[in-house]
Amino acid sequence: MKRGHPKKGETPKVTTVYRPNLQQLTKNEEAIEEKKRKMSTFILITNKVDQKEMLDRKVLQTYKGQEAERRVFAC
Repeated sequence: MKRGHPKKGETPKVTTVYRPNLQQLTKNEEAIEEKKRKMSTFILITNKVDQKEMLDRKVLQTYKGQEAERRVFAC
């Protein structure tokens, strides 16, 4: 690399230098558990308003049954 200003019409050579800033990482067990909990939660909504007609567990079983059928037909 030459010192001083570049000559007229000359394009200066640019060099980019990256320097990593490394840190010691630690596990945040509480944050990991919270993320797992949020990712494992899903909402099922039904238009069956009568509790006797469709219990929560039955709604979940029906939903899971539909998902299994969709996977079979998707193959």
